[in-house]
Amino acid sequence: METTFSILETQITQRLSSVNHYEPIYINQALAEILDSYEIPQEAKLACLTIDTAMRHLDEVSTTLSSKKSILIGDLLSAHFYTLLAKLNDPIYQKEISTAIVEVNEMKSSIHHAAIDNNDISDYILKVENTFPFITIKR
Repeated sequence: METTFSILETQITQRLSSVNHYEPIYINQALAEILDSYEIPQEAKLACLTIDTAMRHLDEVSTTLSSKKSILIGDLLSAHFYTLLAKLNDPIYQKEISTAIVEVNEMKSSIHHAAIDNNDISDYILKVENTFPFITIKR
């Protein structure tokens, strides 16, 4: 049986087949293994892992000031996420994960702009790291 990690790796390779010379894309293998331990639809696992990958990639772009091509690759990963989400055809999950994307981005922005109390930073980081898997697993 193929793992969620290997499926996503193949999908990304296929999507980027016409793109030359791009920075490595980090896929969270530990998250993939956790998702694989649950009996949930493969598309949900892939959607969760894809949005995690896309957001990490775009976060890296903003911190390392990577090329414009890296930004476009992050956008391509996000588009792949929405394609998987549409295939899943689960309106409740779609709404929850889409709402979570907004919330995670707001939390990241609050951390980045030091708009939160230092005592709350660890809570925000835990939420940022665990929101997508939690929503996916609780399905």
